[in-house]
Amino acid sequence: MHPATTVNTIRPGPCHIHPYRRTNRTLNGLSADENPQRQLQWYTRHRRRSAPLRLSENYKRYLEDEGAFLHLPRSTVDMLLPIYNTFLDDLIPVLDGRSIYRNYSNGNASTYLVRGICLVACKTKQAIPFLRLRETGSILSQADFASKLLAGLDAAIKADLEPDRVTKIQILALMHLHNDGIGGVDRSSSYLSQAICEAWSVSLHVEVPFNPDQGQCDLLWWVLRNFDRLNKPVMGAAPFIIDDTDIGISRTIPREESYKSQLMAVSLRLGDLMTKSTRVYKASSKATTDDSDDFPTLAECTADIPLEKFDKSHRSYLHIWYHIAAMLSCRYSGPGSVQYTRRLASADCVLNIITQETADGLPPLPLVPYAMSMSTTVIYRALRDGERLPERAYDDLEACSRNLETLSLVWSSARGVAKLVKRLRQYTCPDMFYKRS
Repeated sequence: MHPATTVNTIRPGPCHIHPYRRTNRTLNGLSADENPQRQLQWYTRHRRRSAPLRLSENYKRYLEDEGAFLHLPRSTVDMLLPIYNTFLDDLIPVLDGRSIYRNYSNGNASTYLVRGICLVACKTKQAIPFLRLRETGSILSQADFASKLLAGLDAAIKADLEPDRVTKIQILALMHLHNDGIGGVDRSSSYLSQAICEAWSVSLHVEVPFNPDQGQCDLLWWVLRNFDRLNKPVMGAAPFIIDDTDIGISRTIPREESYKSQLMAVSLRLGDLMTKSTRVYKASSKATTDDSDDFPTLAECTADIPLEKFDKSHRSYLHIWYHIAAMLSCRYSGPGSVQYTRRLASADCVLNIITQETADGLPPLPLVPYAMSMSTTVIYRALRDGERLPERAYDDLEACSRNLETLSLVWSSARGVAKLVKRLRQYTCPDMFYKRS
């Protein structure tokens, strides 16, 4: 056969970079109009594990001991699911809370996903009276309840007990929000990276035509992206995992009739701000000065969104997020600079928000204790730099100490900082400070 004839008769095969990248050419004899159906079939086939799971008896006993097969009592779940839906479902739309509650009521919800929801919701004050692992068991502390739930979920995820990959991504995202205990920060970052890898594999980052769950899948992807933007400072993880240029779905547009879309739109913009603020912290950065560009105000970031109509706890959380980005934007600048002044002003704002709202009035998410810890260090730095009077700094550090003590009841990450601030206050008493200086 003539070489030219051979070239002309070869049909283009499927893309090896992505299994169903859109193309106008024919694909294995199918027209472009038939490709969407193939894409949906691919997604449906790969979303669920097809082969039955085979576990040895010894492994089953291990999983049983770890709590992988635990079913929480109805008295616990019936209270914690509504708590999650009330405080967190709109703010971090990892899942559709109403749909999950309906499926749970009908006996169709994933037991692992339900436990993941309870893992996050148990940190609220309202959940304290209902934290039982068994119907006849005793009420556990928030820390004990969460640690036992996490151990069982960790074993279940490693054993691949959840057959639905999207549900598995949701569970990992919820597990990521628990960063307490020994190695908690590293473990939390690992859960997020697993969730993002699973999301890449099942192609959440691109649109699947005719997918009935496309809207919720898009929200899940953007939540992962926002978690990734917060993971770098809060969890101490070095790089961002997700590059926005690799995403093939449209950003969530704020709609007047959809509160959830407005929250997501603001969160995405704050995620962009985190990218800008942390640029000077990159390992490849050669910068020795902070970015001199104007830093946008929160009002400018939300000019087209009625932030004042948001739920109070959600609005406070978004304010805290913004002020963290503002504090991070100052790395090298010294006293008297615009960046330094902005950092100190944001630290004061975080302190005021957490003092006024209290820990119980804010979402139970890792950003809050991190923000309080960061605010404390900025205020102390201002005292050392002579930018804050000792009397005021002493009072501010006392307020920081009280807030950290309260947060440490739920977040062990705040406990160490709370102890440190107590010791610092012994040396920042105005009389002693003046003597030392």
